[in-house]
Amino acid sequence: MTATFTKEQAAQTAKSCARGWPTSTRYEEPSGEMAPLAYASQHPFVQPVTAPGGRADLFVDVFSSDECIAMIEDCKQKGIERYDKVDQQGTRLRGNSRIALDGSQMMGEVWRRIAPLLEPITILPGEEGSRAVRPGIWEPVALGDVWRVVCYDGVGDFIGPHADDYLVQGPLRRSFKTFNVFLNGSECFAGGSFNFLAQLDGGWKVVNSLSPAPGTALVFDEFMMHEGAALESGEKWIMRSEIVYEWTNPLPGPSSVEMPLFMAGALDGCEDVQPSRFGQCVAPALDMLELEKPEVSAISIETPSTTAPSVPPSPAANTETIEAFVERYENPAKSYATLYRKMFVRAEGIYIFDDSGKAYVDCLNGFGVNPLGHNPPVLTETLQSYLLTSPMWSAIDLQTPERVDFVETLFASLPAELRSFKICFTGPSGSEANEMALKMARKSTGRSGIFAFRGCFHGSTITANSLTGNVGDGDLVRCAAHVHHMPFPRLQPKDCPYGRGGEESVELCLIHVRGALEDAKGGMNLPAAMIIEPVQSDGGIIPTPARFLEGLRELCNKHGIIFISDEVQCGFGKTGYLFGYQRAAIVPDVLVCSKAWGGGQPLSFVLYGNALKTTAPTGTWRGNQLAFKLGAAFLRELLNKHVLGNVRAIEEFWLGMADCMKTTFGASIHEIRISGGLLGLEFQSQEVCKSVFDALLEADEGLLTKWGGRGYRTLIFWFALNMSQEQLQHVNKLIQRALHTVLSPMEEYGF
Repeated sequence: MTATFTKEQAAQTAKSCARGWPTSTRYEEPSGEMAPLAYASQHPFVQPVTAPGGRADLFVDVFSSDECIAMIEDCKQKGIERYDKVDQQGTRLRGNSRIALDGSQMMGEVWRRIAPLLEPITILPGEEGSRAVRPGIWEPVALGDVWRVVCYDGVGDFIGPHADDYLVQGPLRRSFKTFNVFLNGSECFAGGSFNFLAQLDGGWKVVNSLSPAPGTALVFDEFMMHEGAALESGEKWIMRSEIVYEWTNPLPGPSSVEMPLFMAGALDGCEDVQPSRFGQCVAPALDMLELEKPEVSAISIETPSTTAPSVPPSPAANTETIEAFVERYENPAKSYATLYRKMFVRAEGIYIFDDSGKAYVDCLNGFGVNPLGHNPPVLTETLQSYLLTSPMWSAIDLQTPERVDFVETLFASLPAELRSFKICFTGPSGSEANEMALKMARKSTGRSGIFAFRGCFHGSTITANSLTGNVGDGDLVRCAAHVHHMPFPRLQPKDCPYGRGGEESVELCLIHVRGALEDAKGGMNLPAAMIIEPVQSDGGIIPTPARFLEGLRELCNKHGIIFISDEVQCGFGKTGYLFGYQRAAIVPDVLVCSKAWGGGQPLSFVLYGNALKTTAPTGTWRGNQLAFKLGAAFLRELLNKHVLGNVRAIEEFWLGMADCMKTTFGASIHEIRISGGLLGLEFQSQEVCKSVFDALLEADEGLLTKWGGRGYRTLIFWFALNMSQEQLQHVNKLIQRALHTVLSPMEEYGF
């Protein structure tokens, strides 16, 4: 959305609390220092705000309520000064009390809290001939030194942007966003909402009204039009500063901020500014009356959250070097290093970076090991504090606080039907956990047979590998006795083993399984277990129909067969539920869990009902203390931040995009499959699929996905479960761009 207003309008409406508007353009000298914070354990989180013409977010729980009260009392003691504005008739138009304080003592702690929530922005070149902010990527680096605390009463605040009230610290360092903290809430005043406005029907109209809780910060683009509504009673306290950005990279990304022209001259002459108390090369804010006066200045912004952070480049490893290394030391036939052909050196959020500094959106995520992106604050902070405690790294089955915390956190979060289950840790991968599940089933039933299902993947050990249906790739280990591969239903007749699709495919496959169990002349003994993935991940993101899962559960109940749900790749919220089986009306006997549960560290376990007989725990790494510590923090983050609800929003987003892709590219795309934060994009041929894979990888901003599925015709995406709608839109643009590069849109041929 775009809002427009002239320089004159901005000059008439924008009133600064800190710059001495309009008689002076110098920085307002602070009258004291803000007291340091109590360093309470605060962990803010972000809630996007709908607002016209720019971006706004609520950073919830930046300050505790006690910290807010202490800041208000501190400002009262330092002497808050009264300001009023009246018209010629003496009518009070605006009233508040305010004080400017040096925030240096508290800034470090506040920055530690909010920095992980901030994202870079990209500035595109402005109109030719205008005095524009330098184009490129700008990283958030600090908060402004001078903090303004304002107490409002009675009459409402001004209407306007903070166009006159921004911080310039040289040609490559300046503010773009306002950091507005609410120190008290509706328990202290009535009315006084914070409103965003848009120009509608010839005037400014409120389009979103907010009354944030104490300790919440509203972070928004400085040029956005807003107001503080009049109070009905009481006093409203707000603290305000700026978020400072530093230019780091000339390469523009797809996100854009086009600076309004009446702000664009702020950098003129910055190279000549002398050092001052505000830091190296601090330029004063410009008096808006001295700026050039374009008739109308357009302000447009698209999501900045999709701009990758930059990294210093290092000598890049070329493809030949990587291939030579793998050829010498590894198996080139099974190497992802030679498939992706890059040397990756670091990761942050949804991005990973190669040694040339190029950023890639990571939709591999370690095959689902990193479902909240790379290095989320909850993990880095937990890890840093844990390393200072002289921890044990591995403790097998010894009782430790880390083990107790993980188990109790896990069981408190389980669906009600699983809370009577028990847990058995294995280690370190999903293969070992699947082996344990099979041993439990065989010991509990006295039988050895296993029913697996075509297309599912269960691991790489001999028995687990024998459950996987891949053939023809030279592996001879898939010959374990007593394993039978049953048909798996598909949506399209072309993919169904019986040439039927949908519900008919489900019924035919159930008939086949039922016949194998109940035909006295069928040549099969009753198996010990059936094992299935609720969503085939390696197979190409193929959700198992709920009716098929329910039918298998009924057959297991009837014949005393153990039902194993392999949740290794689809568990930990990836389907929008904690476990994939929850998409159907069933309860498995055994759940196999690995990958994400260790917070990026190896951790595998099985959950099983009390009726099952277990064997002795196996695996040295079943006592991985670091995985327990990070896993418990990771799980609390998943639940406390309501990530599962976001996963369902991700699914809705891709369901909407799927129709667009099919309409645009037609028969070139065979099928688009979606389950929560998982996406499978299947093409008609392996060649087309590989070309799209390469186009995504080699684009100016890359994207990593997995090339797999049947016949290597599918691109498999594991999205970070906390991805915002803006980030999803950005990923969609990257995918669409690659599809257009490889495929010819249908409309070009008149279809």
